[in-house]
Amino acid sequence: MNDAPTAQRSLSVIKWLTFFMFMMFAMTTDSVGVIIPQVIKEFRLSMTVGGALHYATMSGIAFAGFFLGYLADKLGRKRTIILGLVLFAANSYLFAAGRSFPFFLVLLVISGAAIGIFKTGALALIGDITRSTTEHTATMNTVEGFFAVGAIIGPAQVGARAVEMAVGRYHHPLWTLVASVTLIATGMVLLWVGFPMLTVSLLCYGAGSGIWSIARGTLPLALFGPLGYAALMGRLAMPSLIAQSLAPSLGAVLIEKGGSNGALAVLGILSLVNVALVGGFGVCARPQISSAPA
Repeated sequence: MNDAPTAQRSLSVIKWLTFFMFMMFAMTTDSVGVIIPQVIKEFRLSMTVGGALHYATMSGIAFAGFFLGYLADKLGRKRTIILGLVLFAANSYLFAAGRSFPFFLVLLVISGAAIGIFKTGALALIGDITRSTTEHTATMNTVEGFFAVGAIIGPAQVGARAVEMAVGRYHHPLWTLVASVTLIATGMVLLWVGFPMLTVSLLCYGAGSGIWSIARGTLPLALFGPLGYAALMGRLAMPSLIAQSLAPSLGAVLIEKGGSNGALAVLGILSLVNVALVGGFGVCARPQISSAPA
């Protein structure tokens, strides 16, 4: 008796996970354009050669589309999607080992191929689970919408980090954290209330998320010093990692029970609570902040 509702909920969760995966890929691939000027400067490249960073990813996607599309049928949708995600994740870690422009270029081609493999499986899956041409069109429009959202958030994150790295030396890291949670809360609240200029909301959220990654490392160092820093960061990371592991399941439940508006309401309220917590932390830590060098 409960098979039909359960199946419908499963399809809904699959669709939302697919939407967010497309958004994640857009966040990473579209961020490449923001770092091209720095890569050109560091490796002393011409604009033409530096622009190959963009072409590399697109070439990999095109190659996968033309020559690896059969994987969705041969391996199945699920295995093809997992293959693309695993290849993309493993390839991303290799960037930390690179020291040369050709190496980075090859990695970007592989990243593009991984994205192409994922897209092959994901788009085939969407075709399988949609029951009419109207539903398929609506689902694909939503996919493109999430991809566009990722294309806005990704460059905003990288751009905000670049700005913070340039000016962060002139103020205490606590102010970086304050700016981060304020921007995130602003973006979430604007999305929650339906602010008409969606790009503004996404830019605020993306910028706040970008400089948050800096604040979470620099603030503990400024407050507690380098002694035992690695162990401290490990302890501080544990709650965040636990929350991140639970977030997809909790997000799916929120969307299922309250819809997208309900999920945005919860996220908006939590972001405001986070601003209050950071404010309280700043008051409590004032003696250490005032005595610490900026």
